Amino acid sequence: ITPTSYDLLSGDPVALADGQGVTGTYRSGRFVFPQSPTGPLASALDGHIALAEGTATRASDGGVEPPIHFRIAADYADVTRSAALGEVDGCDFAETTVTGDGTVRLVIHPSVWFNLVDFGALAPGSDPTPTDVAAGTQPYVAFALGLAQLSAYTFSFAN
Repeated sequence: ITPTSYDLLSGDPVALADGQGVTGTYRSGRFVFPQSPTGPLASALDGHIALAEGTATRASDGGVEPPIHFRIAADYADVTRSAALGEVDGCDFAETTVTGDGTVRLVIHPSVWFNLVDFGALAPGSDPTPTDVAAGTQPYVAFALGLAQLSAYTFSFAN
């Protein structure tokens, strides 16, 4: 399939390009990151292959701590430390037997990307000026590790 880019928060499903498949039983899938940004949002990625901007909040014994407004990115080299050639191989594919044409559905679970990220050491930033997460820091490395997690991507097939 032709690599592309899209905004996961747009709320709209994205139709990917047609691809060639094989018949048989499917149990796992492969999600592949490109070596460089591509597709309609390539320029918005600012040279990275993944980019997330948002607000992290955490509850504590005394209530809710102040939010952390962040901007975090990852490059191909970061992802390939955990996923050779940028390939997240062995992702869950709802078992099915494919005998002809159909549609493969990919669901991306961005929360998995942040499971290991510790936002506690980051400056709070603000909504218009989020804190840029520096390369090499714990949150940066943890985000790249999260991108390579099998559970972040699930596949299914429908005729």
